[in-house]
Amino acid sequence: MAIKETEFDQMTDLITSTSGKLHKLVGAFVYDSMNENAFLKEFKATLSALDNQVTILAQSVNPTTTVESSSLSKLIKIDFSEAYLQVELDDDSKELLVINTHKGLFRFNRLPFDIASAPSIFQQIMDQMLAGLEGTVCYLDDIIVTGKSTTDHLNNLYKVFKRIQDYGFHVNKGKCMFLQDYVEYLGFVVDQHGVRTSPLKTKAIIDMPKPVNISQLRSFLGMINHYAKFIPKLNDRLFPFYSLLKKDTKWLWNQHCDKAFREIKQYLISPQALTHYDPSVPLILAADAFNTGVGAVIYHRYSDGSEKVIAHASKTLTKAESNYAQIEKEALAIIFGVQKFDLFLRGRKFTLLTDHKPLVSIFSPKKGIPTTSANRLQRWAIRLMGYTFDIEYCPTNKFGQADELSRLPIEPDYMFDQQDPGEVQLVASIQQENQNELPLNAADIARQTRHDRSLMQVYHYILSG
Repeated sequence: MAIKETEFDQMTDLITSTSGKLHKLVGAFVYDSMNENAFLKEFKATLSALDNQVTILAQSVNPTTTVESSSLSKLIKIDFSEAYLQVELDDDSKELLVINTHKGLFRFNRLPFDIASAPSIFQQIMDQMLAGLEGTVCYLDDIIVTGKSTTDHLNNLYKVFKRIQDYGFHVNKGKCMFLQDYVEYLGFVVDQHGVRTSPLKTKAIIDMPKPVNISQLRSFLGMINHYAKFIPKLNDRLFPFYSLLKKDTKWLWNQHCDKAFREIKQYLISPQALTHYDPSVPLILAADAFNTGVGAVIYHRYSDGSEKVIAHASKTLTKAESNYAQIEKEALAIIFGVQKFDLFLRGRKFTLLTDHKPLVSIFSPKKGIPTTSANRLQRWAIRLMGYTFDIEYCPTNKFGQADELSRLPIEPDYMFDQQDPGEVQLVASIQQENQNELPLNAADIARQTRHDRSLMQVYHYILSG
C-alpha cells in the first residue's frame, strides 16, 4: 500500500542491484528488515521442539501394537501458498512496516517473511487453527495428516481442510502430497515402521570434505547434531574431535579423527530406523552416567523378547555437575531421561533401569523417600512422584539397549536441573518431621566426641591452637 508520509524517522530501504532494479526472489522483492527487528518486541509464543513434532506424528501413524503387522497407514502433506503473506496485519502493525523505495513509501498489509517474530506468530495461528484435531501435526507451514485406517485418515483430512477454509488460507496444490506410504518431515523420513534419516537432508553431511579448521569442524558437529539419535556411541566417536576444540590447541587432524569422521558418515546412510512409540507395549527407560556426561535411552520390549529403540538423548555435565558424587551423577542421568522423555512417560506405567543399585531403594515408589538421603536426592525423588514406574537394578554388562547411551550431547552447558521452591520446602519438612527418628544427629556426635580421647585432643587443638 502506497502512503505519503510516516511518523517514523527510520524506514526500511529495499536492497537494489547496481542497475537500480529490485532483486527478485520467487516473484517477491528482497528488503532489509534489520531496522524493524531491532525495535520489535520479542513474540513469546514458542515453536514446538522438532523431536516432539516427530514423536506426535509417529504416534499417529503407528497403526498397530505388533512389530510384524503389515497393515498400512498413509500420510498426507499439505503445503501453503506463500504462508506468511496470507496473514493480514492490523493497522498498528502496518505502521511499523514502512519501506522506502524509488517510487515512494509503501507499507506491508501482510506478514512479511523477514520479520524475526514471524515464525512464532504464524505457528501460534496454526496451533489455534488445528487445535483438537487428531492425526495432525504442524510445524510452521508443513501440515501432516494421517490416521490408523483409511476411513480415519480421510475423516481427519476433511476436518483439516474445513479448518483451513474457515481461516481463509489457501494451499499450494502442486506441492501437496496425498496418500503417501512415507513423508519427509523436519529432516526425517516417517512411515508406519519408524523414523529414518532423510537421504536428501543428510547428503550435505555425506558430501562434506574433511574439516581443515575449527570453524569447519563446528559446522560438521552442528549438522550431525540433528541426527545424533541414529548413531550408536556417538560421544565416544566424537572424542578425537573434542581435543581439537579446546582453547589454544594446535590443529592436528590425525588417523583417529579420520576414522571417526568416516564412521559417522556411514551410520547416516545406514537403513537403521527408530521405532514408533506404542502405548500398549511395555516401555523401558534406561539411564547411565559417564565421566563427562549422562545419557538415556527409551525403548519398547516386545513379547518375543526383542527390543526396539524409540529415541536416545544425552548431555555433558556442567562444571558443577562434574563435582557430584557418583550416586548423584547416576541419579542425575535418571532425572535427565525422565524430563527429556516426559512426553512418552507421563500418564502411563514404565520400567526404570539403573546400573547403580543404591538408587533402587532411594527412588523406589514402594519404599518412600529415605530420610537419610542427601537433599539433592530427596528433591529428585519428590520429582519422580509424578510418574508411575517400577525401578530395577541391571548390571552394566546386561544393560541391553543402554550400552548405546554414549551419544553427542546437545547442549554442553545445559543446566536442566533447576531447584523448585516447592521441592526444597518439602524436603525440609520431611527432614524436620523425621529428625528424631534418624539413627544419628549432631547432638549424638557432640556427645560421643566428648568421650573419645583422640577427638578431644583434636577439639582442644582446634580451640586453643
